[in-house]
Amino acid sequence: MKLSVINSKYILIKVIGEGGFGKVWLANDDNNNFFAVKQIKNITPQSHEYKGVMHYKKISDELNSNYLIKILDIAIENDTLYYAMPLCDSIKTSKEYFEEFEENDVSEISPLDDKWEPRTLQTDIELQRSKNEWFDRHEICAYIKPIIKAVDTLSQKGFLHRDIKPANIMFFNGVPCLGDVGLLTADTVSVSSAGTPYYLAPKWFIDSHGNPDIWGLAMTLFTLLSGSTPELYGRQAYRFPPQGKEKMTTKNIIAWDNYYQIILNATSKNLRERYARISDFAVDVELIATDNFNKPTPDINAQHFDTALRKHRLRKNIIMGIVALSMLVCTFFIGRYTSPPTKVVEYLPAPKSTYDKVLEFIDHRTNILKNWKTNKNIIQDFDKLIDEGINVRSDSPREEFHVWSNIFAVYKDSDHKIEYYKLLPFLVEHYSKQGNNQRVENIVKALKEYPLPPNYSRATIKELLEFSKFMHKYNITIPKTDVDSALNNKLKEQTTDELVKIYHLAKKYNLEMSMISIRNILYRRYMHEHRKSDPKSGRMASRKELFLLPKLADKYVKELLKEKEK
Repeated sequence: MKLSVINSKYILIKVIGEGGFGKVWLANDDNNNFFAVKQIKNITPQSHEYKGVMHYKKISDELNSNYLIKILDIAIENDTLYYAMPLCDSIKTSKEYFEEFEENDVSEISPLDDKWEPRTLQTDIELQRSKNEWFDRHEICAYIKPIIKAVDTLSQKGFLHRDIKPANIMFFNGVPCLGDVGLLTADTVSVSSAGTPYYLAPKWFIDSHGNPDIWGLAMTLFTLLSGSTPELYGRQAYRFPPQGKEKMTTKNIIAWDNYYQIILNATSKNLRERYARISDFAVDVELIATDNFNKPTPDINAQHFDTALRKHRLRKNIIMGIVALSMLVCTFFIGRYTSPPTKVVEYLPAPKSTYDKVLEFIDHRTNILKNWKTNKNIIQDFDKLIDEGINVRSDSPREEFHVWSNIFAVYKDSDHKIEYYKLLPFLVEHYSKQGNNQRVENIVKALKEYPLPPNYSRATIKELLEFSKFMHKYNITIPKTDVDSALNNKLKEQTTDELVKIYHLAKKYNLEMSMISIRNILYRRYMHEHRKSDPKSGRMASRKELFLLPKLADKYVKELLKEKEK
């Protein structure tokens, strides 16, 4: 038996979506037009879900935005909230996907068909994972910009969505729209934690006056860039799409760096670096798509931040005033009133130390070090930071050494240190070419005091070889053993053909120890495979053959390396 809801105007047919906050039904009316009806149980007119939907319907009717899903009707029946919306595109009927399917007559596909599936940003991402190429920078902008505009529209009316994620972004005639407004609330000073866990703003972000919708936008952008969910954000292995960086154009790789800079700004622990206005988020996204985003803009919101900071201080002063007044009343009644001090002592935070500023800078840049070879600005930033920005002069080598030592000490056992170490060979080579031997000496001297982090094994073999070459060149002996150990562990996992290729790369870098390690691995493999039986006949090896086996293994390795070299 089919259920009629919202004053019997809509007939529920089947469930087409389900989540933690309710179900979405396919429904039709008397004219056999199809709609989507959201169902949320245990709701009263006082529930914040009901109030949120009512507020949303009011402002969406007033604004008539193309990027906000319309709510047609709302009702509470039997303690269950129902609200009707237009039915979104299907994966197969959306214009952009015609060529992906063999069926040409899309008019025959009905929502009643079991193959019908609503198109969301989540389904687009899942489909793209199976293709040869990922979205380019223009497509990323086309996806995210309308959603930013939708969120900005809500924000201007004083509301938060609180559950921005790919599954809540649906398509209507090919246009992405923001839906599922069940968690919509007024944008107040105290924002409760609600939403989908992976896309939910963390407590520290909310407590530091962060906008949860900006966090949701940033994490949705991350999913668009990487195809991964937000719990993997910050891991270098998930920075690029599933198809890999190799299939991306140079412009798209640069755009990815800039998109990640937007995410860094949006989710920064530093309030001054965040976007104070959602519209600024949209502007930067569009600049990247048009190749006009030339550098990070951490101070883009300085003028808007001052206003937000004044409001924050005003609230803080009011609270402090109430507390002070209460204490004054208490002291009056207990007869211990003392006159207020004539001078108010203002406690200011201590100025940042030299290496604190360096570390803050590195924190800001480490997420783009994957492509440091194409980003020459990093070197210029270091030069400016160390020479001018923090008063480290060329005649103060001891102070500069202190800076580098603290960099290596602080980043012990962290992913940041891994990426920073990848930069070092290029950095030292740059200073060496400039003739800045004092700086090279300070870096190398500081580096000798701190070994590599254990998780340096995440680096690629080529990166390990390049760093090993750098270590040998500057005679850095202490952490070099860690590099060799990480490299040996990686080598043991490689096939014979891969080992031969790596051998010739090590030979090119004049890394004798790595060449010996590879020869030993090949030698041991041969010994292990042939020591029990004769490789040709399969019979048990004789004592004489076992005696000659090391010689045969050595000959095999030499011939193998020589043959592949040809």
